[in-house]
Amino acid sequence: MSSGIGVSQAFLQDYQNFSQKKQTENKDAKDGGPFKLSYVIASVGNGNKEIVTDELGYCPQFKNSDAKAEAENFEKVVFPEFVKKLTSRDAPRFAVIDVHIVHTKDGRIESKILAIRWSPDKSDAKAKMIYSSSEGNFKAKISAAKIYQATDASDLTLAEIYKFAFANAPK
Repeated sequence: MSSGIGVSQAFLQDYQNFSQKKQTENKDAKDGGPFKLSYVIASVGNGNKEIVTDELGYCPQFKNSDAKAEAENFEKVVFPEFVKKLTSRDAPRFAVIDVHIVHTKDGRIESKILAIRWSPDKSDAKAKMIYSSSEGNFKAKISAAKIYQATDASDLTLAEIYKFAFANAPK
């Protein structure tokens, strides 16, 4: 049984839209889309009672035939933006991101949803404990088998993420 705090219905809806790669509106976009969610960053909110959506990341919704373009967009645009936004926070966060890779050996294109617990060294011990004790409930609600732990920006490189997500897949 997981201890910790609950997960808000709003976050679960955002996660469902993200994981199902549903077309969505990006109100901040300069062009018309279509878009899909590429990541969701979550924080403990509502008086430390539940996990809530902190920020949504968007990317163009590529056609199935454009999987290579989507993987390239992930490396050049989505992942750097995600790392910048996540590491700008001094307090812990949970996040999910749709990770894409083009395997160099055979050209295969693969994607996986990766759950991350951002727990920067500089954050206070109480906040770290709240996130640590809530990790099991978070994993259960999003059906994640495991969570990647990151404590500083050096943990959030493409090489480290690919190694974790794709079982040491060479890039």
